[in-house]
Amino acid sequence: MYLTSPLHDKNQIEGALAGGAPPNDLYSWVLDSDDFSRWRHRCGSLSDDDEVVDLVWITGHTRQMRSLLLCGLLNDIPVKSPSRSGKGRAFFFFCDRYNDSANNATAVLRGLIYTLADQERPLISCIAKHLGGADRQTLERRDSWQILCTIFAAMMQSLEGVDGDAKSDNLVFLAVDAIDECDTDRDKLLELIAKYGGAAHIRWLLTSRRNLGIGRGLGFGADDKVGQRHGLEVYANSCPLEARQAFSLLETKRCQRTVQNLAHMSLRQSDPYRRALAAAIVASRPLNVREWCVLSGMKYCGDKCHMGSCSDKCEVQDARRRLGAFLVVEDDAICIASEPAQNFLLQHHGATLFDDPSFRTEHYRIFMRSLEIMNKTLCRNIFGLSGPGSETATIDSGQDSTPAVDSGLVGARAYACEYWVRHLLKSGQGGGDSIATFLGGNLLFWLEHICVMGSIERAVESWAQLVRFLQVSPTLRPLLHFR
Repeated sequence: MYLTSPLHDKNQIEGALAGGAPPNDLYSWVLDSDDFSRWRHRCGSLSDDDEVVDLVWITGHTRQMRSLLLCGLLNDIPVKSPSRSGKGRAFFFFCDRYNDSANNATAVLRGLIYTLADQERPLISCIAKHLGGADRQTLERRDSWQILCTIFAAMMQSLEGVDGDAKSDNLVFLAVDAIDECDTDRDKLLELIAKYGGAAHIRWLLTSRRNLGIGRGLGFGADDKVGQRHGLEVYANSCPLEARQAFSLLETKRCQRTVQNLAHMSLRQSDPYRRALAAAIVASRPLNVREWCVLSGMKYCGDKCHMGSCSDKCEVQDARRRLGAFLVVEDDAICIASEPAQNFLLQHHGATLFDDPSFRTEHYRIFMRSLEIMNKTLCRNIFGLSGPGSETATIDSGQDSTPAVDSGLVGARAYACEYWVRHLLKSGQGGGDSIATFLGGNLLFWLEHICVMGSIERAVESWAQLVRFLQVSPTLRPLLHFR
């Protein structure tokens, strides 16, 4: 059953995000909620209460905040669960989109079964009964989901009390973090959660971004009802001031550790991380992984970079780990991790991390990199249009007549076409020779590309800005008369 150790993952998250167990101020507001108390203290069969809270779904805020909330609740809930003589136990799993052992429904269910069997050794018999002498490859087959569901059902039945009531010492808390990062067969997992949500001895605790599909899969409608029962959505953005302050303090300390780690490296070792961070900061919109690689100078490994299945030497995955306090990847977009991280970078430690805290140097570097990308990838009739008047809706941007160059450059071309002028203006530098080369060879191809991709307003705006920029410089003004 073993794929990854959820307990090890939890300890890693707590260590990386909080330096240990999350502080009580971060999650006590959830524990004090009346609805949360009803969820935790539910006993008896469902027929006793038509409005029983079946599951708790934590949404909103950042991934870090949600994960820390879950860790804090997991540390507290079993100890204070309702029992006449014993205490409940928590079994959990942490999803990770960039880990093949943690980004699919089968892996989640295997992880829960593993922790159940590891902590409750009598439950190993449920695995032995349904797998027998089968080897590990049995769980790699297409029908493994059904096998795992059967094992899970047997385990849940073994933990159920007499007449469907919860045993005082057998309350089962099942938690899944970042369920939105379960990319494969998520619907199956949601069906499983809904199926066991009404069992008297089972409580589900889930976290994810606020996602309509997940909400519907869990049974949340306009009135937040799950069938004839209720689920509780805990919106982390609504946390009180004390929780926000506690999270901000943790994030600031985490940023400080990252800065210290970079400071202990040689300039040659830390430079790639500084460039990767600077590119994400100055970008005019969130970059996707491919754009981030190309604009910051990292090696792009293809689709493996997106799925996190590269080798340990992958520069992208290494940068993600090193810069996790500042950057997160959501839906293939590189984003600043949190408001405390952004404030830390721009207000306190810009000069510590970057030679030019104004980022003009970085803007100029991206401007030059954008020109390089366009000079290498733009060409006449790049999308192979049959003639004037072709509908843009029928154009496949992935099928173009780009010269045979690095696929990463092609992937970053759209950003370069849209924002190269903006980076030039923010750099406050000239770049006359480079601009002249580009205008003389690729001006029309640039206009074609940016218009076909539906950004004609951006093309007009960029051209007007470029003309004004060239007009005010005596050395650059002659470029307006190129042929």
